Amino acid sequence: MAENHYSREEQLDSFYRSERRHLMEKVVILQVLVKKFGMNVRETVKGERARLVQSQWKKIAEQTAGILIRDLIETLWEPLKQKGIVSYEVTSNDEKKTCIKVTQCLFARLVEELNIPKDWGYDLYCQDDEYMVKGFNEEMEFSRSMTLMEGHDYCDHCYRLI
Repeated sequence: MAENHYSREEQLDSFYRSERRHLMEKVVILQVLVKKFGMNVRETVKGERARLVQSQWKKIAEQTAGILIRDLIETLWEPLKQKGIVSYEVTSNDEKKTCIKVTQCLFARLVEELNIPKDWGYDLYCQDDEYMVKGFNEEMEFSRSMTLMEGHDYCDHCYRLI
Protein backbone atom coordinates (compact mmCIF):
# COMPACT_ATOMS: atom_id res chain seq x y z
CA MET A 1 0.00 0.00 0.00
CA ALA A 2 1.38 3.42 -0.93
CA GLU A 3 2.16 5.90 1.82
CA ASN A 4 0.35 9.21 1.98
CA HIS A 5 2.89 11.95 1.27
CA TYR A 6 0.54 14.88 1.64
CA SER A 7 1.25 17.37 4.37
CA ARG A 8 -1.24 17.96 7.17
CA GLU A 9 -2.10 21.32 5.57
CA GLU A 10 -2.74 19.70 2.17
CA GLN A 11 -4.95 17.06 3.77
CA LEU A 12 -6.88 19.70 5.71
CA ASP A 13 -7.33 21.80 2.57
CA SER A 14 -8.64 18.78 0.68
CA PHE A 15 -11.05 17.96 3.52
CA TYR A 16 -12.15 21.62 3.67
CA ARG A 17 -12.94 21.72 -0.07
CA SER A 18 -14.82 18.43 0.09
CA GLU A 19 -16.81 19.40 3.19
CA ARG A 20 -17.60 22.79 1.63
CA ARG A 21 -19.08 21.06 -1.44
CA HIS A 22 -21.08 18.63 0.67
CA LEU A 23 -22.39 21.37 2.93
CA MET A 24 -23.53 23.46 -0.02
CA GLU A 25 -25.32 20.42 -1.49
CA LYS A 26 -27.10 19.79 1.81
CA VAL A 27 -28.15 23.42 2.14
CA VAL A 28 -29.48 23.59 -1.43
CA ILE A 29 -31.50 20.42 -0.86
CA LEU A 30 -32.84 21.73 2.46
CA GLN A 31 -33.77 25.07 0.90
CA VAL A 32 -35.71 23.34 -1.89
CA LEU A 33 -37.49 21.04 0.55
CA VAL A 34 -38.36 23.87 2.96
CA LYS A 35 -39.67 25.97 0.08
CA LYS A 36 -41.86 23.12 -1.14
CA PHE A 37 -42.96 21.57 2.18
CA GLY A 38 -42.41 24.21 4.85
CA MET A 39 -40.30 24.41 7.99
CA ASN A 40 -41.49 21.00 9.22
CA VAL A 41 -38.80 19.62 6.92
CA ARG A 42 -36.14 20.89 9.34
CA GLU A 43 -37.71 19.04 12.25
CA THR A 44 -38.00 15.87 10.17
CA VAL A 45 -34.36 16.09 9.10
CA LYS A 46 -33.23 16.77 12.67
CA GLY A 47 -35.13 13.75 13.95
CA GLU A 48 -33.76 11.47 11.27
CA ARG A 49 -30.19 12.71 11.81
CA ALA A 50 -30.57 12.10 15.55
CA ARG A 51 -31.69 8.53 14.93
CA LEU A 52 -28.91 7.84 12.43
CA VAL A 53 -26.12 9.41 14.48
CA GLN A 54 -27.15 7.57 17.64
CA SER A 55 -27.23 4.28 15.74
CA GLN A 56 -23.82 4.93 14.15
CA TRP A 57 -22.21 5.76 17.48
CA LYS A 58 -23.69 2.69 19.12
CA LYS A 59 -21.87 0.64 16.45
CA ILE A 60 -18.67 2.64 16.95
CA ALA A 61 -18.78 1.93 20.69
CA GLU A 62 -19.25 -1.78 19.99
CA GLN A 63 -16.31 -1.82 17.56
CA THR A 64 -13.98 0.09 19.87
CA ALA A 65 -15.21 -1.63 23.03
CA GLY A 66 -15.09 1.77 24.67
CA ILE A 67 -17.62 3.23 27.06
CA LEU A 68 -15.56 5.61 29.15
CA ILE A 69 -15.28 9.33 28.58
CA ARG A 70 -11.62 8.98 27.62
CA ASP A 71 -12.66 6.41 24.97
CA LEU A 72 -15.08 8.92 23.47
CA ILE A 73 -12.42 11.66 23.48
CA GLU A 74 -9.90 9.33 21.83
CA THR A 75 -12.43 8.15 19.24
CA LEU A 76 -14.09 11.45 18.38
CA TRP A 77 -11.97 14.41 19.40
CA GLU A 78 -8.37 13.28 19.00
CA PRO A 79 -8.65 12.42 15.27
CA LEU A 80 -10.36 15.76 14.59
CA LYS A 81 -7.60 17.57 16.47
CA GLN A 82 -4.81 15.63 14.77
CA LYS A 83 -6.26 16.44 11.35
CA GLY A 84 -6.57 20.15 12.22
CA ILE A 85 -10.37 20.14 11.96
CA VAL A 86 -10.79 21.40 15.53
CA SER A 87 -8.61 22.90 18.24
CA TYR A 88 -9.51 22.22 21.85
CA GLU A 89 -8.16 21.93 25.34
CA VAL A 90 -9.36 19.80 28.22
CA THR A 91 -10.56 22.12 30.99
CA SER A 92 -11.49 19.49 33.56
CA ASN A 93 -10.84 15.79 33.63
CA ASP A 94 -11.52 12.89 35.95
CA GLU A 95 -13.10 9.46 35.63
CA LYS A 96 -16.65 10.79 36.02
CA LYS A 97 -16.53 14.12 34.20
CA THR A 98 -14.50 15.71 31.42
CA CYS A 99 -15.02 19.13 29.87
CA ILE A 100 -13.34 20.49 26.78
CA LYS A 101 -13.15 23.97 25.34
CA VAL A 102 -13.24 24.01 21.54
CA THR A 103 -11.64 27.20 20.24
CA GLN A 104 -11.57 26.46 16.50
CA CYS A 105 -13.91 24.40 14.35
CA LEU A 106 -13.74 23.97 10.60
CA PHE A 107 -17.50 23.34 10.43
CA ALA A 108 -18.37 26.62 12.15
CA ARG A 109 -15.90 28.39 9.89
CA LEU A 110 -17.52 26.90 6.78
CA VAL A 111 -21.01 27.91 7.87
CA GLU A 112 -19.82 31.46 8.47
CA GLU A 113 -17.84 31.69 5.22
CA LEU A 114 -20.73 30.33 3.15
CA ASN A 115 -23.20 32.64 4.90
CA ILE A 116 -25.42 29.73 5.90
CA PRO A 117 -27.91 30.46 8.67
CA LYS A 118 -26.30 29.48 11.98
CA ASP A 119 -29.34 27.48 13.07
CA TRP A 120 -28.97 25.30 9.98
CA GLY A 121 -25.27 24.87 10.69
CA TYR A 122 -26.17 23.86 14.23
CA ASP A 123 -28.73 21.35 12.91
CA LEU A 124 -26.24 19.86 10.45
CA TYR A 125 -23.28 19.58 12.84
CA CYS A 126 -23.66 20.55 16.49
CA GLN A 127 -26.95 18.78 17.16
CA ASP A 128 -25.19 15.48 16.46
CA ASP A 129 -23.05 15.73 19.60
CA GLU A 130 -25.87 14.80 21.97
CA TYR A 131 -26.81 11.75 19.90
CA MET A 132 -23.21 10.62 19.51
CA VAL A 133 -22.97 10.44 23.28
CA LYS A 134 -26.34 8.66 23.65
CA GLY A 135 -25.23 6.06 21.11
CA PHE A 136 -21.76 5.66 22.57
CA ASN A 137 -22.87 5.12 26.15
CA GLU A 138 -26.38 5.51 27.55
CA GLU A 139 -24.82 6.03 30.99
CA MET A 140 -23.06 9.19 29.82
CA GLU A 141 -24.58 12.67 29.84
CA PHE A 142 -23.62 15.51 27.53
CA SER A 143 -24.05 19.20 28.17
CA ARG A 144 -23.04 22.34 26.36
CA SER A 145 -24.09 25.94 26.88
CA MET A 146 -22.37 27.65 23.95
CA THR A 147 -20.98 26.92 20.50
CA LEU A 148 -18.75 28.56 17.94
CA MET A 149 -21.52 27.81 15.45
CA GLU A 150 -23.87 30.13 17.34
CA GLY A 151 -21.26 32.90 17.42
CA HIS A 152 -19.71 32.32 20.85
CA ASP A 153 -15.96 32.47 21.42
CA TYR A 154 -15.78 28.72 22.04
CA CYS A 155 -17.81 25.55 22.57
CA ASP A 156 -17.99 24.08 26.06
CA HIS A 157 -18.54 20.33 25.79
CA CYS A 158 -18.94 18.40 29.05
CA TYR A 159 -19.31 14.65 29.43
CA ARG A 160 -20.38 13.00 32.68
CA LEU A 161 -20.86 9.37 33.62
CA ILE A 162 -24.06 8.83 35.58
